[in-house]
Amino acid sequence: MTQISTVTTAESLLESLDSVGIKYVFANLGTDHVPIIEALAKRRREGKACPEFVLCPHENIAVHMALGYASATGEGQAVMVHVDAGTANAAMAIHNAARTRVPVLLLAGKSPFAVQGELLGGRDNYVHFMQDPFDIGSLVRPYVKWEYVLMSGCNVAEVTRRAHTVMHTEPCGPAYLVMPREVLSAPCEAPSPRFTQARFGATRPTALSAGATAEIAQRLFDSLSPVLVTSYLGRNPKALAVLGDFCEHYGVRVVEANPTHLNISRTSAWAAGFDASQLIAQADTILLMDTDVPWLPKFAQPHPDAYCIQIDVDPSKSSFPMWGFGAEIRVQADTLQALQSLNAYAAAHATEDFRGHVAVRRAHLLGEKAAGQAEPTSTSKPVGPVAVAPVLQALARLLSPQDIVVNEAIRNAPVVLKALPRSEPGTYFSNAGGGLGASGGWALGLKLAHPDRRVVQIVGDGSFHFCTPTSFYVVARNMKLPVLTIVLNNGGWQAVKEAVLRMYPDGEAFEANKFQANLQSNDTRFALVAEAFGARGLEIAAMDEVESVLAEALATLDDGNSVLIDLKLPPIE
Repeated sequence: MTQISTVTTAESLLESLDSVGIKYVFANLGTDHVPIIEALAKRRREGKACPEFVLCPHENIAVHMALGYASATGEGQAVMVHVDAGTANAAMAIHNAARTRVPVLLLAGKSPFAVQGELLGGRDNYVHFMQDPFDIGSLVRPYVKWEYVLMSGCNVAEVTRRAHTVMHTEPCGPAYLVMPREVLSAPCEAPSPRFTQARFGATRPTALSAGATAEIAQRLFDSLSPVLVTSYLGRNPKALAVLGDFCEHYGVRVVEANPTHLNISRTSAWAAGFDASQLIAQADTILLMDTDVPWLPKFAQPHPDAYCIQIDVDPSKSSFPMWGFGAEIRVQADTLQALQSLNAYAAAHATEDFRGHVAVRRAHLLGEKAAGQAEPTSTSKPVGPVAVAPVLQALARLLSPQDIVVNEAIRNAPVVLKALPRSEPGTYFSNAGGGLGASGGWALGLKLAHPDRRVVQIVGDGSFHFCTPTSFYVVARNMKLPVLTIVLNNGGWQAVKEAVLRMYPDGEAFEANKFQANLQSNDTRFALVAEAFGARGLEIAAMDEVESVLAEALATLDDGNSVLIDLKLPPIE
């Protein structure tokens, strides 16, 4: 006989979140969460398991912390926000989660539906009338894989499992659960069947079939100049080694197009940079693996005779209204498993002549790479205006291979990639979405997942404003999550100016030198923002300050305190 216990729906929700493996709820709470706050206090008094609540003063930080933690661990976490206002504030970050394919469960309140005091939890506040839209889900519907309104506590365990399953099924992404206050406060007198991971968990993509493996491998055996383009293959930490083996087997160069993860060691002979334009124009075989925008068609096109192969968990890119990258072979499969199958085939079927061809190509590429990296030795101390590349090169010499870099430098993002190379899995992250201000919360989530590793956030000043810095530093301080932030401060949005010049190179804005992009942030003391919350604030205004400031920053970071370096760049004109 099934045992029935009397608890509130809010208590059952907390138990259900814990049962599916959610460790953290990154929360910005409101009046609609009162039953959850009460249930949380009760469960803690009773010594019962429940997720840890991390209070975030802004939804932007809450969602991006969840994304950072999930990026590091593969384990989607929960975010709890207030009604429509909280959902609206979270929407930009949910867009980033969708485009970066990161699982996150967005739990939103809902204005109470009982108006006259009929039910516990009914309307008792002015905002309960003002924060009651006709369709709250429409605020995030373009970006979520699943949405549901919790109508009763009788199925809360099943609903939680369903959300967890959908958000972890490839392509991963956000799920959205709305919870009316009356439902959360109501008694929950229903059986609680176990919706286990084994029976109800996420499904996984399959490997390549034997036929597809042979067809693709034979094509690569016949190829003289193959290129692989990827953006997020490295989200699985095992991918670096497997992709490296694949390159050695087939002699394939790898371009990381707008990489959100480290996909190949930057020291590899096969690492071919971050711009596919030139290589695809020369390649006879092009592999697209885990990439959404491999190149910009307006500026780059494959060779007319190139043979394209796409392997992806989401080859149709169904969430993109337009996606026009064709392929002769298009396969839905897990890319890591696909590479493993192709590696096994090459080990069994590659001829000695082909292996010799790959070895010659590898030696040639290593020679080119060594020649390109050769720099004249100089003993002189750099002076003068600050430049991004040499500062980050100096930082690179001070970081360990395990330290993590979060790149939100926008127009300077390619400079970060080149000047601050990473070689270990899980040491580089960037946002695939277009919502600015992701790096702050992302860095905190990564630090929460890896407390023993340094986390460095590189962000443009225009994006830093979107990071909700005060909220960022409150969480960093309260949770003891020290992060090094380097603000690339050129006084505004360089991307806006460049966009205007691409469309109207000789236009009125050019003639007037008015691009509506100058925030005059060079006169802003970003360091004082950090100092206001107990972090260390530093500035670099000349190159001869770089070594000493970086050393001080890392020493402070290692002592457990966050640091912000305001890097004073030449201003936008």
